[in-house]
Amino acid sequence: MAPAAQTRGSQPTSPTASDEPTEEQDIRSLLTQLPSKTDLAALFQKLEDSFSEKLQAVTADVQLLGDRVQALEEEAETTEKQWAESYTTQETHAEAIRYLQRQLEDVDNRGRRNNLRVRGVPESAEGVPENPVQVLTALFNRILTRPLDTAILFDRAHRAARPRNLPPDKPRDIICRIHNFPLKEEIFHKA
Repeated sequence: MAPAAQTRGSQPTSPTASDEPTEEQDIRSLLTQLPSKTDLAALFQKLEDSFSEKLQAVTADVQLLGDRVQALEEEAETTEKQWAESYTTQETHAEAIRYLQRQLEDVDNRGRRNNLRVRGVPESAEGVPENPVQVLTALFNRILTRPLDTAILFDRAHRAARPRNLPPDKPRDIICRIHNFPLKEEIFHKA
């Protein structure tokens, strides 16, 4: 900025005085250094772009997290449905197993109804194997007062396992199952 024009009545300034900045010059130089509207607009535009960039990044992160949360919620719902179905199936299977156990017990008990345990029949002498079916056929025919060679149908016949405390000279029981229930009852009542 140009120095102010000298007026007529004023004294010329000395060269030393003109070298020193005046207060007006200081203010003007400060005003020229202040940012203008365009500088402020550019600064605000720069801030706005920076915030917009960061906001877009945060928005993308939030969108990604939202998608992940939605996927986890859907997976949790699916897992819960599968668990409920598995629990129902497990309960159904447990009930079926209990039913089958009761049925098996009943069949086992019914299967033992025709069993007879015969005690006191001596075991074969000197290691000669005996046939429990022949021994029992002769014994039961004698009880029924029939001929000794009359056939009796057995489902099974065997000696019982020897208990540990049973003396070796005492014979083991013979367990048999007669196929015909009425015949078993007749033998049982006559014995």
